[in-house]
Order: sequence, then structure tokens, then C-alpha cells
Amino acid sequence: MRALLCGIICLMVLAAGASTVRADVAGDVAAGLSLTQVMTNAINAGLTIQQAVTQAIQAGADPVAVATAAVTVSPAQAATIVATVISLRPSATVSVVNAVLGVQGVNAASTITAAVTANPSAATAVQTAAIADGVPPTVVNAAIAAGTSAPGGPAPGGPGGAPGGTSGVGIGSTGGTGGTGGTGGGSGGGTGTASPSL
Repeated sequence: MRALLCGIICLMVLAAGASTVRADVAGDVAAGLSLTQVMTNAINAGLTIQQAVTQAIQAGADPVAVATAAVTVSPAQAATIVATVISLRPSATVSVVNAVLGVQGVNAASTITAAVTANPSAATAVQTAAIADGVPPTVVNAAIAAGTSAPGGPAPGGPGGAPGGTSGVGIGSTGGTGGTGGTGGGSGGGTGTASPSL
């Protein structure tokens, strides 16, 4: 009976120890581990990729390098990673998109949509960068449109205009859609002007 009780206590201590395993993302960053190793350690310790990315950036790691490392570890979660990084460091939007699109196995459309949803004001810059990175314009334009119409993005036709698709719709500077100018919508209404179609 005493051996059984001792065994139960040992199991409880081991279980309690296992449940308190925590990733030390800040410590790993400070120790100079590669960000890929930091992400791997965090995930192995039970953090989500969003938590790992957030903690690494809060620990002072470069957001572009964090995004690249996280996507390298988990390419299927590229859109989530991009949205997380950009929500923390919107000024790095274009650099993050460029870096992530260079990682093999990344879905370009969902990455672009996530970036524009997280930072709608960067839609034109993201569009230009993604096309320069070799993503087909039709894919880029559809992804931009999806990002600007997603919850959190501006309403199509509102401030910032609706992004262009394959039909020749331009990204407007004051709202509206149309090939050379069109009907405005969104918060201002009225007639808007659009830039030349892309």
C-alpha cells in the first residue's frame, strides 16, 4: 500500500512538472539562438505560433526575421504569422510580405490577403511589392480585393478605393471603382476617382 501511495505521489509530481513547462522565448532571443530555433522551442513547449511570434517581437527580435523564421517552421500558417507580425509592427508590412513570399511552400494569395487585412493602408505598396516578387497580377489583385473587403479592412469603394482585379478596376485614391473613374461608396459616397488600372 505504501509503495502504491508513493507511486501515485511521484506520478502527480511528474504530471505537475510537465504541465508547467513554459517556453522562454525572450531568454532564447537574448541568448542569441537562431529565430528558427526560438520558434521551434516555443512550439515544442506548447505555445501557438502567434504567441511565439508575439513574444519574440516583444523581446526585441527583428519582425521581418521573426516572420521568416516562423513561416519556415510552419509554412501552412503563413497568413496567421503575417497578420500577427504586421499587427505588431505595421511599418514593416512590405518587408514582411517580401520576406514571407520568398519562403518555399507559402500560399501567396493568403499571405497578401492577410497583410492587407492587417494593414489596409499598405494595399498599394503590398500590391507593387508582390508583383515585383513575381506573383501574377491576377492573383495579387484578387488577394488585395479579398483583404480590403475582409473584416478589419476598408469597405470597397470607401476611403482608399477598391483594389483592381482582372477587369481593369484601379486602386482609387479617394474611393470608388471603375476603369477611369466611377461611383464612390463606403463612408463618403458620391463620385470618386480611380487611378489608372493595373
